[in-house]
Amino acid sequence: MAPATHKMVIKVIGKVISASDGQPLLKNAKGKFIFVLDETGDKIALYSKGHPSLKGRSLFVNAASGTPEAAILIGNNPKTDNIGSLVREGYIVRTRADADTREARTSGR
Repeated sequence: MAPATHKMVIKVIGKVISASDGQPLLKNAKGKFIFVLDETGDKIALYSKGHPSLKGRSLFVNAASGTPEAAILIGNNPKTDNIGSLVREGYIVRTRADADTREARTSGR
């Protein structure tokens, strides 16, 4: 599923999420890939420039919720990034169970 080839022809990605009752079921998404530019600020601005709602682009970006480019968000801290409310709004949120990889580096101690 790429922004440029989404099955629903709606200009704003966020409207696609709302119009389709949220994201696809897991059984329908299984085996597919989503690519996200995991960057902020200038790099997102450069990638999005001239491509409103990411039309013609192959990557999603970590845009601010509520913006035309927002569909998949990145919340690196599962305890403080308000992930539940973003998911209820229809966004896909990539997060970590192991924020800052502390547990991985200490073997869970």
